[in-house]
Amino acid sequence: MVTKNEFEALDDVKASRFHGYDYNELIDTMKVEIYVQADDQDYQGDSIYLIRKRNANADGEKYFGILVFGWGSCSGCDSAQAVENAQEATALRNDLYNGIVWVGSTLDDVRRYVDKRDWKGTWLNDNLVKDFQAQVKGITDLKD
Repeated sequence: MVTKNEFEALDDVKASRFHGYDYNELIDTMKVEIYVQADDQDYQGDSIYLIRKRNANADGEKYFGILVFGWGSCSGCDSAQAVENAQEATALRNDLYNGIVWVGSTLDDVRRYVDKRDWKGTWLNDNLVKDFQAQVKGITDLKD
């Protein structure tokens, strides 16, 4: 669970100026790096990210994770676009972070999870899943 001061601060000016945040902007404040990003190619859909905690230790901590979330085309159907202040942005960012499934600390751990997960038992578009799987398969090294 996320604690109040775990991440970079978000501000009301940005939230109100753009009437919301971009998901990558929220993810950037989580102290994680994005390794793979696969997105539905439509006006609404889903995204799958492979991320790594920044400054994670090597003591067996699972610091590679998978984040899956949906998004829409307007503030009525997209949480990031509906954000109006820093408090709402922080709540959304924390919800996203708490939705990460931490899968391991090595490339083998990541590939094993991606290969064995029941992707067909989800709402995700088959082409999106295939894109994500291909990108993960194409990784030759996970930087330390």
